[in-house]
Amino acid sequence: MALGFVGDVGDLIKLVMAQNGRRNIPDSESKLAHELADCLWSIIVLANAHGIDLENTFLKTMDDIEGYIQKSSCRLEMKLSVATASLYFKPFEQVLDIIVEAGFHNIELDMFWMRNELAMAQHLRDIPVPRVIRAVEMAGLKISSIHDGGGSLADEVAMEGYINPSLDEYLSAMGYAPACLVFHPPHIKGNPGDGWWERTMGEMVQALEKYRKACKFVTIENMPFFDDYFVPLTTPEELGAFTTENKLGVTLDTTHYALMGTDICEAARILKRNIKTIHLSDFKAGQGHVFIGEGTLDLPGFLDIIDRENLATLTLECSLASKDNPNQEISPEDMVNRLRDARIRVESFVCGISRNE
Repeated sequence: MALGFVGDVGDLIKLVMAQNGRRNIPDSESKLAHELADCLWSIIVLANAHGIDLENTFLKTMDDIEGYIQKSSCRLEMKLSVATASLYFKPFEQVLDIIVEAGFHNIELDMFWMRNELAMAQHLRDIPVPRVIRAVEMAGLKISSIHDGGGSLADEVAMEGYINPSLDEYLSAMGYAPACLVFHPPHIKGNPGDGWWERTMGEMVQALEKYRKACKFVTIENMPFFDDYFVPLTTPEELGAFTTENKLGVTLDTTHYALMGTDICEAARILKRNIKTIHLSDFKAGQGHVFIGEGTLDLPGFLDIIDRENLATLTLECSLASKDNPNQEISPEDMVNRLRDARIRVESFVCGISRNE
């Protein structure tokens, strides 16, 4: 009976996907009703077989859950999301399927961007914006934030190329405002000389001005140093002062600070009132974007410092690779399981719940 129930649940998932336009199954609505009844029958039979008073147990469980929600001071008011570029090596539609099956409802949409050797979200290269937005809608997901992904300037004179040229088209095609737009500080290859950042910061703020009305928060992500590039606002103090003065928010990336040897808890304390979004990942032995809980960062302590009332989105931006074989390719099914596990870990961190309770 139990094995038959597992098979019924698999059929149920396929029919739900068909009802949401992600599979083609004729007469899916009536088949879904039949499968739901099948599953309910299996649950009732299993409960009777094991001497379980299903009605009273169900009511008690619902009371317990409601009581926990009412008493808990740690509810996730922010939107928990996944950065789509974390799986840039998979086709975009498949990435959305993995995110949905792992139990997420929101994404940070990372836009394709490339300059010289730098690139992001390569799976969106040459895909028209309307197709991207349609794929997100068909998957039943919401875009809680958009990551512009650029910031690398062509030269030290002009701000041309600072804003992703596709951003306006994405905002127009969405039909609703994301909670956040995430931008990098402008950075440039080589040494631009004294006074470059002082001259550039005003132009940067002016370039971002039009987007204040397009979303709730315009944020600047902390960036680490990287080879041959000049990067401003690398310390929490500098980023905090700049965003406060210009009424911008902060996207705190845990890996970026760890790469620089900056303590993420101390950074959270300094930037606390400005943090609007988080790019969350772990870090271990010089390797960034490690799977949640498999590195050395104090992620529970870090999240405990964050002012959740001011936080709009908490985005998972970590590798899903196997802990034991990080370079081994894993199946989409294993990606779903890993991403689901990451979600559960983050929820337990935020709410202070041990998975073993």
